[in-house]
Amino acid sequence: MVLRVLVTGSGGIVGSHVVNALQSRGESIEIVCFYGDLTDSILSLDEVWLLVAYNRAKTSENGWQNVLPMVQKLEQNNTPYVILSASMPEEFADCGYRATMPFAFTDETTLKTMVRSNPGWVVLNKGTVIKKYHYNDSPK
Repeated sequence: MVLRVLVTGSGGIVGSHVVNALQSRGESIEIVCFYGDLTDSILSLDEVWLLVAYNRAKTSENGWQNVLPMVQKLEQNNTPYVILSASMPEEFADCGYRATMPFAFTDETTLKTMVRSNPGWVVLNKGTVIKKYHYNDSPK
């Protein structure tokens, strides 16, 4: 079985970073987006941040207040990031989500295997997980 990840938002090229994290867990992944297959280009990036929020209904409100400053810092520094969730992007509007933020709809169970915190960060370097952060420990 192949897991298909749909990448949306203006930062769609960033969304494919998800692939390496999932492949490292033995998942077969295919990135589907408006820009074609981006797997190789994403996995070759020196740094990408994955904000995992597997289910909006179960997402900590306090957690969003802790991760949003890092989202702003990543945007200011032009560091690639993508929000990964099994919920639709519109469900995160009250958390500070904007339509210009890169978002990938992904299987909830798969996301839980990446990081248990909801939300939580997974940082990749050329496709290798180098750091994970619980929302309480999110860098600012």
